[in-house]
Amino acid sequence: MSLVISVVEHNRLLYIASDRRMTIPPGIVCDDCQKVYRIRPHVFFGMTGTLESGLKVMERIRKLRRVPLPDLLKEIDRAVTSMRDKLSVMIAGQDDSGEFFIWQENSQGEKRLADISHDCIAFSLSSTENTDKFASYLNRLFDKDVPVEEAIKKTMAYASKIDRSISPTYDLFKLERDV
Repeated sequence: MSLVISVVEHNRLLYIASDRRMTIPPGIVCDDCQKVYRIRPHVFFGMTGTLESGLKVMERIRKLRRVPLPDLLKEIDRAVTSMRDKLSVMIAGQDDSGEFFIWQENSQGEKRLADISHDCIAFSLSSTENTDKFASYLNRLFDKDVPVEEAIKKTMAYASKIDRSISPTYDLFKLERDV
């Protein structure tokens, strides 16, 4: 299992983070697995689920550097459909007009585009299990005005205590709004 979190803070900063744990059958645990990748200068790809499936999708879409974002999302949808039971993906960054976005498709085929505005914090969270619990925890931290980086750090720690397949170590990428 994995945890990927993407947050847009007041339409000024984007954060995307993921834990680093990978379990290799028959139960070997490695805490040095990258799950978030920059696929364009201002766009990131994050994944939860089967690493091999995620890397195949990422390599397929990485080749589409010049494709407009809406077409890229359609291609990701097509690629994920064949691996739906093994993979959830999150794409976050700036669209072709410079606006932030967070798009995600989970392993059940549900798609979500985060509602981003200047006066709030928008986020999306992907996990194989306990997604609602982790999202609720992160939301409570935001309600208490915990700074975004600290809230992500605390959510990763919380998730790793609840689920041993999530690592307390994580990668965090930030993207400031291109003006």
